Amino acid sequence: MTVVYAKRLNLPQSLILRPSRAFLSHAARQLLRYAAKMEYGVDIENYVEKRTPSGKPYLDGAPFCFNLSHSGDYAVCALSQTAVGVDIEKIVPISLKVIRRFFGLSVLSPVEQMRLWTRYESYGKMAGCGIPYPKGSEKPCFYKEYRAIDRYMITVASEIDSFCDHIILVDDDAFRLMPPTE
Repeated sequence: MTVVYAKRLNLPQSLILRPSRAFLSHAARQLLRYAAKMEYGVDIENYVEKRTPSGKPYLDGAPFCFNLSHSGDYAVCALSQTAVGVDIEKIVPISLKVIRRFFGLSVLSPVEQMRLWTRYESYGKMAGCGIPYPKGSEKPCFYKEYRAIDRYMITVASEIDSFCDHIILVDDDAFRLMPPTE
């Protein structure tokens, strides 16, 4: 089964207007640590992180596949027995130039734009080819959308059609964000 954990990040005052990618990536990695412990009872520090030839990270020998994403003040982590991709995006209008480039469409609501975009990005992350992915490289997969967080769209792409009905929102008492180690 594919599970998705989400955490609202209590950003330090210095990062509220523009969180750094390093901070958000670190927070997503800590969410992975938490989710792996909750779902599989394992510490990710016991596994060596490697990358596929296309650059997709994985934990060598871990009993699960994972993918991470962050947007705004949220981080998400998807865990599955097979390849998985997840994307979270704040629902805001995307420029017409971007919409036309990737989808050939011009007039969509911001919700429809984010639905298309998160499906597109989650697939590229699941397949390990990133975006834009080569035409004709698509393979069958299943999608699940979540709108549990106000003004955000979360989409998961997985090779198996087995998803939790809801995302697991992690509260501050269960998860403390530790500063990144230098």
